[in-house]
Amino acid sequence: MLTMEDSKTSLTGFVACVGLVCVDIVNTCSKFPSEDSDQRSLSLYWQRGGNAANTCTVLSILGSKTKFIGSAPTMNSDDLPWGLDASRFALQGLEKYGVDISDVHHWDCVDFPTSSVIVNKQNGSRTIMHFRGDLPELNVEAFQNLDLGDHAWFHFEGRPNIDVIISAMNMIVDYNESRSETEKISMSVELEKPHVTNLFSIAKLADLVFVSTDYAKFLGYTTAIECVEGIKNMVSNGTEIVCTWGSSGAAFGINTVGDVSTMVPAIPPDRVVDTIGAGDSFIAGVIHARSQGHPLDKSVQFGCRVAEKKISNCGFDHMKGFKPPI
Repeated sequence: MLTMEDSKTSLTGFVACVGLVCVDIVNTCSKFPSEDSDQRSLSLYWQRGGNAANTCTVLSILGSKTKFIGSAPTMNSDDLPWGLDASRFALQGLEKYGVDISDVHHWDCVDFPTSSVIVNKQNGSRTIMHFRGDLPELNVEAFQNLDLGDHAWFHFEGRPNIDVIISAMNMIVDYNESRSETEKISMSVELEKPHVTNLFSIAKLADLVFVSTDYAKFLGYTTAIECVEGIKNMVSNGTEIVCTWGSSGAAFGINTVGDVSTMVPAIPPDRVVDTIGAGDSFIAGVIHARSQGHPLDKSVQFGCRVAEKKISNCGFDHMKGFKPPI
């Protein structure tokens, strides 16, 4: 399990994020369009997206040594122009931010995941329609070929390949059994999408569990504090739980005797411009601080500051050089 010392530790291994990389096609509109209407966009642009890919990007910006592990089409076929062009654009976008992509798993397929996003300029909200296509999820072989000794932290995005994620996490558990505390790999998971069945099964193997507002409500909770308190009894002893609650902030707690869950309020910027990737940025901030040895409370506060910086402008370029104190 993660240690709770305040002192920073020096990580030599990768912080690896496992999950989705995609392309976001973003339309910014003066207001959200009505159904069956004709409205002009204020701007249109592509950007690299996907929960795990966004988290990798922000981790790298914050100074972590970062790796992305996910699926992409093969790059040696000439008859898949859209899939190849989109994949190349997304992976080059990760490399631009210094993210290692050497363990991306390539498949012979014709599609690349693409999200059509509408950003409402009035309030910064984002509405997403996601096309998955025929790109397979990662399989167990993608993890069997990894040198776990090169990694310090794995963050798993909860996706439909739950059995594969559990197998990968068990490989890490087995690896940790013969390692000292300083050599063990930490694991975090993101529980976000209610439509993914058996999603909670991966939480029992994690050191740190992130729960989205949507998933908390799916479980029947009405506040972030209530969610953290409820989940404490459903995970292993010592597991840390963080639940985000939009503009209200995030709650955190630890499954230990006497722990009291706490809410960290969000401090939104003067103007909310773009909330795409805000949750991914929050997770990156928490992992970055936590992996450096900071306690959970300071790590969650740091994650909130990182998310606040993200929503103050479009994309992630404006976050370069952003190093708030922890």
